[in-house]
Amino acid sequence: MVIQTKKRAWELKDMDIKYREDLITDKEYDLERQSRTLAEMEKELEDRVHVIEEKERNLQTAEKEEEKVEAMKNETQELLILETRLKQEIDMIRAEKEEIEKEADRLKAEKSKFETEWEVIDEKREELQKEAERVAEEKLAISKLLKDRSWTA
Repeated sequence: MVIQTKKRAWELKDMDIKYREDLITDKEYDLERQSRTLAEMEKELEDRVHVIEEKERNLQTAEKEEEKVEAMKNETQELLILETRLKQEIDMIRAEKEEIEKEADRLKAEKSKFETEWEVIDEKREELQKEAERVAEEKLAISKLLKDRSWTA
C-alpha cells in the first residue's frame, strides 16, 4: 500500500507537472501570439509614422508653395499698383502733350496771323513809301514849278 500510495503520489505529481506544462505551453502560445500581435502593431505604428512624416513633408512643401503663391500675389499686387501709376502718368503726359499741341496750334495760327498782318504792314509801308516818294516828287516838281515861275515872273 505504501507503494501504491507512492505510485499514486507520483501519478498525481506527474499529472500536476503535465498540467503545469500544458499551462506553460498555453502561456507560451499566448505570449507568441501577443508577440506577433505586438510586432504587427509595431509595424503598423512604423507605417503610420512613415505616413505622418510623409504628410509633414507634403505639408511643408505645400506651405512653401503657399508662401511662394503669397509672395507672387504680393508681387502681382505691387505690379498692378505700378501699372496703375504708369497708366496715370501716361494719361497725364498725354494730356500735357494735347495741351502743348493745342498751344503749338494756337502759336502757329498766331504766327500765321502775324505773318499775314506783317505782309499787310509791309504792303502798306511800300504803298506809304511810294506815296512819300510821289509826294516828294510832286513837292519837288511844285518847288521847281514855283522856282521857274518866280524866275519867269
